Formats: sequence, structure tokens, C-alpha cells
Amino acid sequence: MKKLVSLLLALCLACVLVSATAEEASPVGTWYLVRGEKDGTVVQTAGMITMEFTFKEDGTAEMKTTVFGETADDTGASWTMADGILTVTDSTGVAQQMKLENGELKLDTEGTFMIFDRTPPEVPDTSIAPRLTAKSAEEFDGRWVMSKVIVMGMLATPDQIGVENIATLEIENGVVRETAAVNGEKVTQELPGEFVDGHIKVTVPGQEEDGESLPLEYDLYLLEDGTLNGVMRILNLDANLIYERTDAAAEEPAA
Repeated sequence: MKKLVSLLLALCLACVLVSATAEEASPVGTWYLVRGEKDGTVVQTAGMITMEFTFKEDGTAEMKTTVFGETADDTGASWTMADGILTVTDSTGVAQQMKLENGELKLDTEGTFMIFDRTPPEVPDTSIAPRLTAKSAEEFDGRWVMSKVIVMGMLATPDQIGVENIATLEIENGVVRETAAVNGEKVTQELPGEFVDGHIKVTVPGQEEDGESLPLEYDLYLLEDGTLNGVMRILNLDANLIYERTDAAAEEPAA
């Protein structure tokens, strides 16, 4: 999970730092940020971060960036192209280089890659159904499998989170049996849950990784669409883990 959050924060920083950014021989036209990549983790950026670069025939360029609803425009940029490398210089004189590969533009900002395409990305549905107020802890009973994660308005799947994802929850009378992949190994632990105000508050034993404390609590809510919402606080960000109820045998978590 921390890998995902790290990538999201890195992308936001890159959007602030970048004053940059093409088809085969000519980049003329508009290019759109479609995804971010860092250390093998890939996140579709549509819905939270948008970046557009428009390159004109006369060598001028325009850039539009929107992060968390805040938009910045730069209409005074310029560009040159040589050997598949696009060099963009913003209105303040800062230059960035992008590599053209397989019909995509790739910008490397200190290990965080921003990928641009000529086709604008589809904005994913990151809405979460309204919460239900359960009358008892027994309403949560069953096996639940994670289907998606929503962090900072961005959508990810369990495999994009890496080894720290919580893959399955088995709940009975308020007790949560959690199966996850940690450091490449399957780990199952039984966690006490407290039924409070129509939801279950789960307590996780204190532990540290890489010198950082992992979350000690998260809340489980039943949703109107029949799914389960786990709300976890990570690095001062709310991560919404969405689970589907299933009667199938427990699945092995992604390693």
C-alpha cells in the first residue's frame, strides 16, 4: 500500500516540478498524461491529475496541469525534436526532455515516469456507494475479497498495491480474519473487531516496517451496493479498500 501512496505523492510533486513534455516524426498536436510508473507500480492518473501538452507547428507549446482541482497554464513554452527526444522549454527557461517510444511520450522525473498519449484517458469511476448503518456485527459475516482501492481520488487494483495488500477478510461475530501478502509471503491473522455506531472498528497489532509505523486501526462499513468499505489512514491519507462478498474458497494474495 505504501508503494501506491508513494507513487501518488511522487506524481503530484512531478506535476509541480515539470514544466514539460509526440507521434513518430512530429509531436505536433495534443498529448495527455495517461499513467504514472514508479518502481514497477503503475497507476492510471485520470480523475486526480491531468496534464495536457499541445505542440504547434511553429515550435511553440502550451501546457495545462490540474492537480486536486487547481489548474495552471503555461502558454509561453517552446519545443524542439531530435533523434526521438523531445525537448520542451517552459516560459521561465527550464527545459525537460521526453523520450518518444511506441507512440508514447515518457518523461522521467527522478525515477517517477509520466506517460503521455495522443488519446485522452477515460476517467475511472471512483465513486463509493452510500454507507449503511448496520444493526449488528453479524451483518458483516462472510468472506470478502478486495476488488479495488481508491486513494486521493485515484483508482488502483489489488495487484498494483504490491505485497502489502489485504487480499481477503473473513468476518464472524465481529472478529476479522485477515489474509494478506507481506514481503512475498502469505500471512493470516485474527483481529479483534468492535461494533460501534453501525460499523466495525478493527484493531491491528502494532508493527513497524522500514522504520515507519503501519496503521493500527481501520473501519469497516457496509455499503448500499452490497460491498464492504475498509477505510484505512496511511501517511495522513484515507485509503478506501472495497471488498466484494464471495462464497468461494479464500484466494491466495498477490505476492
